[in-house]
Amino acid sequence: MAVRGAETDNGAPFVQLSLFASEDGDPTESLPAAIGAAEIPSGAGEPSAEAAPEAMAAGVTEVEASRVRQRPRPATLEAAIVEYKQFLVAENRAKHTQMSFGLDLKLFLEHLGDRGLGQIGESDLRSFISWVRIERNNSAVSVRRKVASLKNFFAYLYRERLIPHDPALRLIYPETYPALPEFLEDHKVDDLLAAAAEHLFWDALLSLMLDTGLKRDEVVALGWGDVSLGENEERGSYLVVRDTEQAKRLRSRRLEISEEVADKLRAYRAELKVRERFFDVSARGVNFIVEVCGARAHTVTRGKKLTPQILRETFAVRKMRSMVREEEALRQAGLEEETVAALIEAHDVQLLRLLGLHEEPESAKKYRKLVYGWSEPGHTPASPTTEA
Repeated sequence: MAVRGAETDNGAPFVQLSLFASEDGDPTESLPAAIGAAEIPSGAGEPSAEAAPEAMAAGVTEVEASRVRQRPRPATLEAAIVEYKQFLVAENRAKHTQMSFGLDLKLFLEHLGDRGLGQIGESDLRSFISWVRIERNNSAVSVRRKVASLKNFFAYLYRERLIPHDPALRLIYPETYPALPEFLEDHKVDDLLAAAAEHLFWDALLSLMLDTGLKRDEVVALGWGDVSLGENEERGSYLVVRDTEQAKRLRSRRLEISEEVADKLRAYRAELKVRERFFDVSARGVNFIVEVCGARAHTVTRGKKLTPQILRETFAVRKMRSMVREEEALRQAGLEEETVAALIEAHDVQLLRLLGLHEEPESAKKYRKLVYGWSEPGHTPASPTTEA
């Protein structure tokens, strides 16, 4: 692009642009008549003192930098929500996250009305939270999600300098008391696997679910090539959960497989021909196998039958118990409480990652409650149970 200075008939300066250089290489040649010329007031193409170094370093011309500065930015709530949703897509946030934030902000817009961003204050946000809690009778879990949506949205607006301050900064998440999940103690796990042992397919299926915490839909979607059974000794045995149509709301991740379960899977694999899916079974088939084995093992649950979700919760509780033992060992070895607290937080996040859940430490609280047995937030826990 070529830039040339000139004057109009009345002496006013303007800048003329050209997309093509002249035949003799003169960069000041004007645009062809068929395309026309762009007249820009003198000085409009000069970047500010702050923008100039960055623009020039990136190879951006003065006029192009000016156009970037002149790009319209959202000034109203509705326009800002549209831009924020585009940001979530560009950040490759999970589809479920995009949908949840989008629905919450749409509700916020309907409640507040489309107004200027500078006219929205903390009182407006608190009014919205009170409205969904009282008028719409949303649960504490639902309200927490809406608070999270507002905090993320207004933090984004503040980072982008669309608002002078963040009105959501002082919003507080409502306390939640998550229902304690149902799980199987170790002796019941042994009984369940004994009931499945006579069927190679069933034994491999239940063993893997208890060993990795896979959700039912993830088991159904598991591909033959997603399972590595120690072919590479350095990496050991593991499986990979991928984003598929059958398990599209869950996060992709890599899960270790214990050697005991890997042996069962090798025996199962040796009896079958290679196929697309590792377990050729439907979601209803998984339910049936778990239910039948539970009945044979005389497993008593709060419901009428054993479910895949209880196996998943069993994995989580057993994993948390292992983590708590490590924390207690370090505490007894004299490690500073501040360091132990950091380890506890890291363990909570690690467990949620293994389960493919959002990394909100509060979500791991229910598993710690099952280990320690306390009921009030902040209560000093007694010695953890020692069962594996």
